[in-house]
Amino acid sequence: MRLDSPPVPSPCQATLLQQFRAYFLANPTHEVPNLSPTISATAAACETAAQAISTAATASNQANSDAGTVKKNLDNAITAGRTRLSGLRTELDQTLSDEDPSDMPSASSARATPPPPKCPRISSSPLAQPAVAWSSPIGTTPVAPINTARRF
Repeated sequence: MRLDSPPVPSPCQATLLQQFRAYFLANPTHEVPNLSPTISATAAACETAAQAISTAATASNQANSDAGTVKKNLDNAITAGRTRLSGLRTELDQTLSDEDPSDMPSASSARATPPPPKCPRISSSPLAQPAVAWSSPIGTTPVAPINTARRF
């Protein structure tokens, strides 16, 4: 359990609160409505706290069940995807040969690819602060100058 996590109420705490509620109903003169600004030792307060614990336990159980269902669905989907990819690879291995020219890149498709962007032009002098610009087929993008005088 993490040290910064709030304490988790147990079902036995709800049972104890129900027992206190029964005691306070049988002995209403023993109730203390304002024990502190946030705590009241009354039958109604015990009932409210017990119901809150019960509701939280039900929600936690449902969340755990939902998480298990989601995990099972994820595992099934991963298995189905792997099976499909394995079948696709087998089919491609049977369909395509190593010397099949249809799956080789053609010269026309190689020319359609744009060239990579050029490297930036930066002065080698540490005192000069030129504006750096990347040149690419799309245009020139200015980049803020680098302050080399304040290096560690």
